[in-house]
Amino acid sequence: MEFFIPPSVSHLLDCQSLCPVFVVPLLSPLSICFFSCPLAQSVLSWLQSLMFSYSSMCPVILCRHVLFGFSPDELRDTPRIFAYLLNVCKFVIWQSRNDYRFRDLPPGVTSAVIKVRARVKFNLPLYFKRFRSARRQRYFHHQWGANGVVASVAAGQLTVCL
Repeated sequence: MEFFIPPSVSHLLDCQSLCPVFVVPLLSPLSICFFSCPLAQSVLSWLQSLMFSYSSMCPVILCRHVLFGFSPDELRDTPRIFAYLLNVCKFVIWQSRNDYRFRDLPPGVTSAVIKVRARVKFNLPLYFKRFRSARRQRYFHHQWGANGVVASVAAGQLTVCL
């Protein structure tokens, strides 16, 4: 596999630290982009820690989860918010790669996690507006709030804990 190393960072990289976020691969499978990159590993580890704080029975994030999502069997046991968070994490990782490649902005784990949190804090209240009855709000608390790990519903009010 051939890599093109941008001149602005070629003096900073050695062969051991080649990462698709810093290096523009000519042919790069998505599995390499999401699993060989330290930024992606850190963001996905953060998501995995959220999933394990919900339940130790949550699936471990594998390459197939990142590329194709959770299977229907796994979605029965895993709240929907984690599938949404996985997609937001993938988007932010890709956005960080593009920001570095086209705008010369250095990627960072903390900025990526902050972007994920901001997007979730913006979108969850919008989703919550559709859940008006007490039964639907309990469903939202379980599926989209992960029983208080990500968000909680009390007295008809949503509180995002992320």
